[in-house]
Amino acid sequence: MVATGERVPVGTRIPVLLYHAVMDDPPDWIARYTVRPREFTAQLDAIRDSGRTPLTATGLTEALAGRAPLPERPVVITIDDGFADLPGFTAPELARRGLTATAYLTTGALSGDPRCLLPPHR
Repeated sequence: MVATGERVPVGTRIPVLLYHAVMDDPPDWIARYTVRPREFTAQLDAIRDSGRTPLTATGLTEALAGRAPLPERPVVITIDDGFADLPGFTAPELARRGLTATAYLTTGALSGDPRCLLPPHR
């Protein structure tokens, strides 16, 4: 563990796992960035059983800045875009295992912002 106020050694490797969508039948435009629910839960079980300590993105930033301790085996899990699987499946599965994650919500898809790279919400 790196204590608060200490520097994280250069070259420290901290895995950051990024998920976009967790679903069985994804639309074509997101299919290549999708993990199936069974695979997702197996990966969450592996993270939990590995003894890693999940941090939020903010928690990692705070540790790198020396404002918070960095645990021995940190891992960061992010859920990007805020698809319907986040509240319906993904967040409950994370919570069931006591794993912390950071969710990034793409509000442009909800508002119809033409600069958004995601298709509009229907």
